[in-house]
Amino acid sequence: MSWIGAKKEALFNWIDERTAISTLWSSLMDEEIPGGARWEYVFGSGLLFVFATQVLTGILLLFYYVPSTDHAHTSVAYIQKEVFLGSYIRGFHYYGANTMLILLVLHFLQTFLWGAYKKKRELLWIVGLLLFLLILGFLFTGYLLPWDQKAYFGTKVGLGVMSGVPVVGSLLERILMGGSSLSTLT
Repeated sequence: MSWIGAKKEALFNWIDERTAISTLWSSLMDEEIPGGARWEYVFGSGLLFVFATQVLTGILLLFYYVPSTDHAHTSVAYIQKEVFLGSYIRGFHYYGANTMLILLVLHFLQTFLWGAYKKKRELLWIVGLLLFLLILGFLFTGYLLPWDQKAYFGTKVGLGVMSGVPVVGSLLERILMGGSSLSTLT
């Protein structure tokens, strides 16, 4: 073993003594799957990969995006036309969001049909449902970021849906709108 390899192993052992990361890793990765690993179980891993891609491309887009009603559309156009590989990065982000929704629905269907939400996994199912709602919120708000006509009218429709909630609808609409009219706060 080389000197660098020995130092890496010593560093890993030092970190592992203090964090027990190898125990955590083995408990996450060495779970027995009834019937063995099959192609049907690829949706969750694909979803994780697409999520990581969304985070990476979102961070890259964040460098040039301006979140205001005055400059949002202009900054998206600048990313598309002027930034090196900007249109590719935005394309990966856009199609990744659509892919994420498809994989999410397929993963939920597979989990439901295989009965993986039953005993000992109920909490995972509930957390998954909450993450599903969170991702739907991300998808909706991401759709609105370019602040073009589609985004404007999409915001109007989304706020209209919120205002239809009984008792607290108008309050929810006002909170989400950030005031009494559509603005940068929205």
